[in-house]
Amino acid sequence: MVALTSAWFCDRSPGRGLITTATNNSPPGDITVVTGEKKSGSASATTVVLVVNAAINDTLLAWVYSHDDNVSGVSAASGVPGGFTARGGVGTHLKFYTGLVTATMSGVNVTATLSSNSGASFIILPIRGAYNTTIGFWDPNSILPVTAGPNDSTGQHVQISTSNTRSMLVYACAAKGPLVNITDPSGWTGIANTGFALADLAAWYKLVNTPQTLLDVNPTTSDAHETSSIGDGINGVVP
Repeated sequence: MVALTSAWFCDRSPGRGLITTATNNSPPGDITVVTGEKKSGSASATTVVLVVNAAINDTLLAWVYSHDDNVSGVSAASGVPGGFTARGGVGTHLKFYTGLVTATMSGVNVTATLSSNSGASFIILPIRGAYNTTIGFWDPNSILPVTAGPNDSTGQHVQISTSNTRSMLVYACAAKGPLVNITDPSGWTGIANTGFALADLAAWYKLVNTPQTLLDVNPTTSDAHETSSIGDGINGVVP
């Protein structure tokens, strides 16, 4: 994970794969990443579990990918009583969820559930400062979220448009097998790559200060099978 020095979006955590709390010196309403990464994979199971620490009003972004097209949900043992909401996905191969933390989470199990045994990958990213009842969480552009796949050659390619001046863009892609030699999309920062050979999943983010129109997101790989992807935008600041 690369440390950021942007004035409105900053990550001062160690970035060693642990959920840690970052000091937020950003202006009110700005987003702060509060983790380096959190990821896991399972060869054959109906659940994949991550252990999460998060503060009240953090938002948990969660991506789940299943080799066998059977993702059914995400839940937390505590801290997210409203549950996780599915924002979108590619069938039940690749799903993107969010959950609002309303009670402090310390070593809480967060579980991705599959409808039957499968190889699967799971990534969680907590962020701070995106919860706002005035403007809402998501960038309001009607194109969002955007998805592609599953397809061997075009499944990783999406185009993202945003309406808000400042947005945090998020993007994830996954494949039935490894994402061999996958490159970072231009201008994007990696969140995590599970590196799981049966069901590989990788996620990135990008900070923008102007509305985007059909921004190309198209990482390259030397080999990937039935790739799927999803891109979205989160409001970054109160107007």
